[in-house]
Amino acid sequence: MGHAVTAINAFTPIIIIGLSLVTAMHNVLSFYQARAEGKSAEQAVKDSFQMNLKPLTLSCLTTAVGFLALLFSPSPPVMVTGIAAAVGLSVSYLLTISWLQAGLLRFAPPADVAAGCMERLNVSRLSCGGQKRVVSAAVLLLLLGGWGLTQLTVDDNVYEYFPEDYSFRQSVNIIDAELSGASGISYVVSAGEGGHSLRRI
Repeated sequence: MGHAVTAINAFTPIIIIGLSLVTAMHNVLSFYQARAEGKSAEQAVKDSFQMNLKPLTLSCLTTAVGFLALLFSPSPPVMVTGIAAAVGLSVSYLLTISWLQAGLLRFAPPADVAAGCMERLNVSRLSCGGQKRVVSAAVLLLLLGGWGLTQLTVDDNVYEYFPEDYSFRQSVNIIDAELSGASGISYVVSAGEGGHSLRRI
């Protein structure tokens, strides 16, 4: 869209994904709970979305508005973060109330499987099968992520996030122009027969 990816907005997709999973999980859990109670898949989806539609809508709306408040920032990358997050949450909301319903119906588990899942949600009875595979996969992803971090280069100037006509940016430009680095001045003082002299090197 013509905007640069900077350190401040590069993680916007992760923000969108995290918030989307959290908001959609309520509908999934309610659906599984209804299936565990013996309700049909169609009725479980209907009950789940009837129960969660209002809080889901308010949650996504208020969060999107909160991110849009970043438009008041004078920094363009911060503004891009607000716009991208708000748009992403809006798209996530539309997908949740449309595609998620179809997905739950398509992959609806049997009532006994749903009951087993809800039973395992009890923290005191949580269990994980294939621990070695999970740990191995986590270590592999950690190594892969560590290698990826070594390939990153942070070459953006945070002061350039602000437009040229912004007072803070103008002050930084003056400092860069007038104080470009450390300077040293050396003098030699000599006292010979011809008198005192001061010479700058």
